[in-house]
Amino acid sequence: SIKKTISDLFYFYLKIFGQSNGIRILMYHAIETKLGNQFDNIFSVSKNSFKSQIEILSQDNAVDFISFNQSSMEVDKTKLKISITFDDGFSDNLYYAAPILVEKSIPFTVFVTSDNIKYNKNKYLNRTELYELSQLPNVTIGSHGMTHRSLNSIKDIELKNELVGSKIFIEDVIGKEVNSISYPSGEYDNKVIQYARDVGYIIGGTSKFDI
Repeated sequence: SIKKTISDLFYFYLKIFGQSNGIRILMYHAIETKLGNQFDNIFSVSKNSFKSQIEILSQDNAVDFISFNQSSMEVDKTKLKISITFDDGFSDNLYYAAPILVEKSIPFTVFVTSDNIKYNKNKYLNRTELYELSQLPNVTIGSHGMTHRSLNSIKDIELKNELVGSKIFIEDVIGKEVNSISYPSGEYDNKVIQYARDVGYIIGGTSKFDI
C-alpha cells in the first residue's frame, strides 16, 4: 500500500510538473532466467515485464535512447536520454532482450564477465552466442571484469589481470574493440579508474545505492 501510494504521488507529480531531463541508465541483469538466490527479485525480470517497460518508454516521444559511450553521455538538460545496459552476460540477453530491443532499433550495451563465457558456465552466454549478440545492430559489448571480483579490493597485478584479461578475451571473441566497463558490484576507486584508462577503457559505469 505504501509503495502504491508513493507511486501514485510520483505519477501525479510528473503529470503536473513534467519529468526532469538529463541521462538515465537502466541497469538490467537477467531476463526470465531464475537466479535462485535472495537477489532474484532485483536482478531478474520476466520477459513480459521487460517488454512492457520497453513499450512504455518507446512510446514516449520525449525519450531519446542512447548508447553507453563517451560521446552519448554528454548531459543535455533539454532532453531525457536513456541508456539500456545489462550486467554479467546472461544468455537470455540474446534470446529474450535482444529481439525486443532490435525490433525497435533501441541501442543497448551488455557488460560480460569473461570467465563465465570462457568456461561455459550455465545460464551465461557462450562464445558463439556472444559473437552472435555482438553482430546485432546497435549492440555494444563491454567488460564486467574477468571473474566479477570487486576491483578496489585486490592486488595491483590481479587488478590489471581483471581489466586486461577480460578486454582481450572479449575482443578476440567478437572481433571488435572493447572500451567500456561496468565495475563489478559497482566498486571502484581512483586507482581502478587510472588502471582502466591505462589499458584502454574510455568509459566506466557504476551504481550508488544510497542516492
